[in-house]
Formats: sequence, C-alpha cells, structure tokens
Amino acid sequence: MDNSSHLQIEVHRSAHSTVLALSGELDIASAPALDEQLEHAIGPDVAFVIVDLRGLQFMDSTGLATMIRAWQAARKAGRRFVIVRGGPQVDRLFELTSADEQFVIVDAPEDVLPVELQHPAGS
Repeated sequence: MDNSSHLQIEVHRSAHSTVLALSGELDIASAPALDEQLEHAIGPDVAFVIVDLRGLQFMDSTGLATMIRAWQAARKAGRRFVIVRGGPQVDRLFELTSADEQFVIVDAPEDVLPVELQHPAGS
C-alpha cells in the first residue's frame, strides 16, 4: 500500500498561480509526496504558490518542516508563498512553533490572489 495514501493533493494551476489543496494527514509518511508536488509548483511563470490546508485533519512536525522548506525555496525563486489556514490541530501546530509569524496565512486563496488571477481567461 502507498504510504502517502492518507494524503490527497489536488493541484490547480492558472497562468500565474499554483494552488495545492491538501486533505487527509500530512506526516512523515506523506511529506515526500508533497515535497515532490511543491517542487513542480514553483515554476518560472508562477507568481503565487498557495498551499490550502483547510482539508487537513492532521499535520506533524515533518509536515511543518515541508512547509518551511517550500517557503524558503519559493522566496529564493522570487515567488510568494501563502498558506490557507487549516483546522484547529493544524493551526495549533503553527501557533506552538511560532511558524504562524513566518508565513502569510489567509482564510481562503481568494484573500491573496488579485482578482485577475482568481478567474483566468477562458475558465
């Protein structure tokens, strides 16, 4: 059985943004699958990388470390990295580690994307 089967990742790309919507559990077993998706998300034409944690039921310190590495890679590439607030357990992890002070955290992707990027032409 695939160790990452308890994490689902939906990727939504537009002209200038990539949104990764996560659901399930982000932990030591599933973090490598997210790492791989995040590597592809930080492309040359992407201005915003948004990781939507609303569907996560659980995230451990390995998941948090994955977020930190992705944030650092995005910054190095000149991209904006934004997190959409997760559930109570996920929020608590960010608060306990003070990671919530490092990241831009919003309630929904629409809170950060300019209007023209929310609805790409032809969609």
